[in-house]
Order: sequence, then structure tokens, then C-alpha cells
Amino acid sequence: MKSFRVLIVAMSIVALCAVAGVAEDKEQSFKAKLEGWLPGLSKEKIPERRDSQQKLQQLCFELGTPGREAQRTEACKVMAETLGTKLAKPARIWLLKQLEYIGGEECVDAVARSLDDSDQQVRDAARRALANIPAAQANAKLLAKLGKSSGSFRVGLINALGYRADAASVAALAGLLGDKDKAAVEAAANALGKIGGPQATAALKAAYGKASPATKVPVGDAYLRCADKLLKQGKTDAAMVIYGELSSADSPKVIRMAALRGKLKAAGKAD
Repeated sequence: MKSFRVLIVAMSIVALCAVAGVAEDKEQSFKAKLEGWLPGLSKEKIPERRDSQQKLQQLCFELGTPGREAQRTEACKVMAETLGTKLAKPARIWLLKQLEYIGGEECVDAVARSLDDSDQQVRDAARRALANIPAAQANAKLLAKLGKSSGSFRVGLINALGYRADAASVAALAGLLGDKDKAAVEAAANALGKIGGPQATAALKAAYGKASPATKVPVGDAYLRCADKLLKQGKTDAAMVIYGELSSADSPKVIRMAALRGKLKAAGKAD
């Protein structure tokens, strides 16, 4: 009996070692494959890098399927570490694209560092990745970069925050509603309309009353979407208040018409 127990323990140890060995082999296999594909990913001509791109993308697609969380995490760590090395622009963009699809908390810092890349396309790829990575830290990185940016890249960051629709972004976005850059105001209003909620609604209400003729429509449209959200939530009275404000004579015609339709919906007189 004792020898049988010893045998069972020995077999268990062997099995555990085998599992650990398999996990290690898989990690090494991903590293080895990525290293083998990097020269192809770095090619200047698109046809010459297509094969390596497709192979990496297919592998990442497989790792993103349910039940492979540990392998996905390790693969993302490897790609994040690789981003920190000297890579050709096409390779950096393709790695960021994969992290956009399957990345998590483990790669946020590395992706965020790419927001400071000297190449605009790489910066945009990093922004898109952070917009899609579900970790809260990704939203925080976008917000941190927002305050240090300007022009079209700042608008892109605002759009990314709107896409994420995280209530943590409301204060920063609300602060842009009075910005001198019309594009930034429009993007911030649109983002707040997507986020909705009491704070975003209050910010848009205040901004609508002060909006210039050039931004009245985008701010009004975002405010209208907040009313629509309230209506869907069954908060008819609150929605009606906003529809009433937006259907006033000093609102642009397109906003007035949309607000009137909202009133009809709220009253149960429209489909």
C-alpha cells in the first residue's frame, strides 16, 4: 500500500511538471514565432509583410477565444515587451493592432508609451488600441495624454474617450466644451452625448446656453441624445424637460425638429 501511494505521488509530480513544461513550451513557442515573423512584419512593401501579418493575426485570434486567458495574457506581455525594442514602423503598427483586439491590463503601459511615438500613424494605432482595451487604466492613460495634446491628435483622443463611454472622462470632456478649437468642442460634445448620465447631461445643458452659432448644433445634438437615453430608461419627465428646452425658438431648426419628435415619443404619439 505504501509503495502504491509513493507511486501515485510520483506520477502526480510528473504530471504537474509536464503541465508546467507544456505551458513553458507554449510561451516559448509564441516568442519564437513572433521573433521569426518580425523580419517579415518589418518589410517596407505591403505584399512582403502580408504572410507574417496574417500568421500573427490568426494566432492572436485563437488566443483571444474563451478558455485561453492565461495564454492570451502571456502573448500580450510578449508583444508589449517587443514594442519597447527598436522595431520598424510597420511592425510596431501591426503589434499595436493585435493588442487593440486582445490586449488587457497587462499591456496598457507599453501601449500608452507609443502615444509619444515620433510617427503619427504609430500614435494613432496606440490610441485605437487604448480605446478598445477594456481595462480602466487604458482610459486613465488617454485622459492623461489629452491634457498634453492639441490639434487633430487631441480630437482623436477625445473620440477614443467617447468610444469608451467611461463616466470617469466626463469632467475632462466637459472642460473642452468652451474650447477655442471648434473641432475639439464638437468631439467633446459628441463624446459626452455617448456617455450620458447626470454629469454629462448637466455639462451639455450649461454649454448649450452659451454655445456659439458654429457649435450650437453639435452641442444640442449631444444634449438631445442625453434626453433620448433618459426616455429609454423610463425617465420621461426628465427627458421632456430637455426636449422642451431644445424645442424653443432660439434653437437651430434641425434641433427644434428633433426635440419635437422627442416630445411626441415621450407622449406616446409616435412609433
